[in-house]
Amino acid sequence: MGDKRVFCLIMFLLLVNLSSASLGISPSRIRINFEPNVEKEFIFNIETDNPEQELEAYAKGDLSEYVFFDREKIVGSDSLIVILKFPNNIFKPGDHEILIGVKEVVDTEVVSAIGSVVAVQAPINIFVPYPGKYLEMVFKTHNVNVGEPINFYLKLMNQGKEDLSFTPIIDIFSGDEKKQTISFDSRNLKSKESIELKKEFDTINYSSGKYKAIATIDYGEVVKSEKEFRIGTLIVELIDYTREIPVGGINRFAVEIESGWNNKINGAHAEVVFLDTTGEFFKFKTSPVDLLPWSRKTVEGFFDTSNFTIGKYKANITLTYYGEDSGKTLSEMVEVEFVEGSNKLPWEIILIVVGIVLAVLLFLFFIKKYLLKNAKRK
Repeated sequence: MGDKRVFCLIMFLLLVNLSSASLGISPSRIRINFEPNVEKEFIFNIETDNPEQELEAYAKGDLSEYVFFDREKIVGSDSLIVILKFPNNIFKPGDHEILIGVKEVVDTEVVSAIGSVVAVQAPINIFVPYPGKYLEMVFKTHNVNVGEPINFYLKLMNQGKEDLSFTPIIDIFSGDEKKQTISFDSRNLKSKESIELKKEFDTINYSSGKYKAIATIDYGEVVKSEKEFRIGTLIVELIDYTREIPVGGINRFAVEIESGWNNKINGAHAEVVFLDTTGEFFKFKTSPVDLLPWSRKTVEGFFDTSNFTIGKYKANITLTYYGEDSGKTLSEMVEVEFVEGSNKLPWEIILIVVGIVLAVLLFLFFIKKYLLKNAKRK
């Protein structure tokens, strides 16, 4: 009993200690470029809900040896000055990260100090330029509909130590065929500078389909970036359908469809008409769905196959769908084979039945156990 009380006391003190040790730090992140032999100062604000809590400052990371603090410890909420003294050279180019943090100062001999030390930290990200010439490019674009303009976006960052001169170009391809070259103005970009460019491209003479854009910059070295984009039209395409159906009973017929439009399509559904030697034999409609731009979905319907015979039937699948202002239809003749129905239950139904039986048996087992237990008490 005594041990249990001691354990509860320890847990209580631990929870009280942790709950009172909420910490915060701002700013949450700082980004700078490396500058040889430069000294920089940053102010970090520390917030705690315990005004008497003693906190210790620390730095860690691959450049932490260049970090100094105006003081090593603070009490309660306060500000901390971080001094970063850059050397003449950092030999490893690219991104570096220093974590600036504060943590609780605890007396490990006190029972209430048992547990994890609460700490909070924020990164200083430092970029060290690459030797010579080095350009990084981010290339973005988007999908449009026929006749709408498309925008190409370039974000260019001179990450080298030398200034750069270049003229960006974008080549437009349909398959392997180059359709057009778009040129930007010539640019000069100093070391550690960046620039964002935009070029509008008119699609009025382009048909719907998939295209490829390749952005190229030659600054003495060549950097490329490739993006696909689509030019859409109001169309829903038939991708796939149920090709084999067992004869007998109610069966499912599924039609997979895909939007070729850069806007929402409403009420897309299929009407399926089965044909025999005399003409129309049977027809039904699937449930409707809405399609987001370029999305793919499945519509389905259920029908009685009892009057069908084993063999192949022609089926006319007509897709109907609606854009913002109008509706359209698209028809395709396909072949569906009706096969001998199986007397075996589908495995999904078997699993469901087995699951229900097991659940009932377990329920009865626990009920019986409960009744026997109550009977013994009486």
